[in-house]
Amino acid sequence: MMTDDLSTTIAKFISQVLKKDLNDVLRAIEIPTHHHQGDRALPCFRWSKEAKKAPKILAEVFKKEIEKSELPEDVDRVEALSGYLNFYAKTDVLTRKTLNQILSKPTSYGFVDSKAPPLAIIEFSSPNIAKPFSIGHLRSTNIGACLSRIFQARGWKVVRINHLGDWGTQFGKLMSAYRRWGKAEDLQEYPMDALYKLYVKFHEQEVSDPTLIDEAREWFSKLEKGDSDAKELWEWFREMTMKELSRLYGRLGVEFDHFWGESYYVHLLPELVSDLEAQGIAKESERALIVDLEPYNLHTCLIQKKDESSLYMTRDLAAAIYREEKFSFDQMLYVVGTPQKLHFQQLFKLLDLMGKPWHKKCEHIMFGHMAFGDEAMSTRKGNIVFLKDVIDKSVEMARQTVEEKNPELENKDMVAEQVGLGAI
Repeated sequence: MMTDDLSTTIAKFISQVLKKDLNDVLRAIEIPTHHHQGDRALPCFRWSKEAKKAPKILAEVFKKEIEKSELPEDVDRVEALSGYLNFYAKTDVLTRKTLNQILSKPTSYGFVDSKAPPLAIIEFSSPNIAKPFSIGHLRSTNIGACLSRIFQARGWKVVRINHLGDWGTQFGKLMSAYRRWGKAEDLQEYPMDALYKLYVKFHEQEVSDPTLIDEAREWFSKLEKGDSDAKELWEWFREMTMKELSRLYGRLGVEFDHFWGESYYVHLLPELVSDLEAQGIAKESERALIVDLEPYNLHTCLIQKKDESSLYMTRDLAAAIYREEKFSFDQMLYVVGTPQKLHFQQLFKLLDLMGKPWHKKCEHIMFGHMAFGDEAMSTRKGNIVFLKDVIDKSVEMARQTVEEKNPELENKDMVAEQVGLGAI
């Protein structure tokens, strides 16, 4: 239902002139897809049967009735088109009104107060531990931060979760690579660069030495079983990454309520897997556990590997159930790129099959990925662009412009930082 000031003004006017129920009119008012169709539109289809006239003819009848009255001061003109009444606003009047409202409420304009606010969980950013924060992570981070502020402005309580990629076979790869080629002094001096180079080297060497992947799986299996050496390495990698992320998020002005990575839910996995088996949802196939989602055109979903290692899907299931039990949310948004569309379709279907009606409150907020030339970025291939480097370059360029055009400006560094980040 459109309830902004312009829609309300138009709805009240239509209700009075055409003698229609105000709530019916408010529910019907739309914002047209194209600007040339007006600023607000009233589809006449819902009254067509009652008036015994085609919507196109009824729109013309309504227009003639409306023209007998003086239009609201916000409205310039009304046109009938293909069964719609299109209302065109007076931009100057709306601008003046809006600016006056903003000036009267400089810090609270647009915010909605709510005594019992609904709760939204927004999962965003979610980089992988032990890998550099690339420019590709910027979209999820920015979109999620913006959505969080918008929901809060509309009166919602928001829980911001950074679902860190801090579990999985990738850590087995890093452990294997570090044990083979790593040096502690390199990680202490340039932690993210050193870890990144080790990860890339692993994938380069894997081409000629297929046994490396088995070694990586073995390391991750050790980690899941609580091996002290594997756990110590994992904690070290995680600690180094969190320090780097803390600096970067501070620079971006992005905050989170919880840094709950995949590892946070690992203790819930045995019971989850047992439930899936007990309900007959998961079944064994070649010693692994799968869920057949072919009847829903969602392919087969792997739940547990034959070495009993968990997967991204298993951990996402556990995370969703944990969050619902803890927060009883009204909506949960996953701000994740479009390539993960199938994953989230499978996740929501699995929750449905498990008898979780709240799966309908979950939504995947998709966005496209960045590419340079014809090739998408890939950590494995070593062709990613670090976000830190992009920010530094942008700030440096802004600083140069300040020096050239306004060398006497105070707080040059602060201005350059703000302009550089704003440009990105």
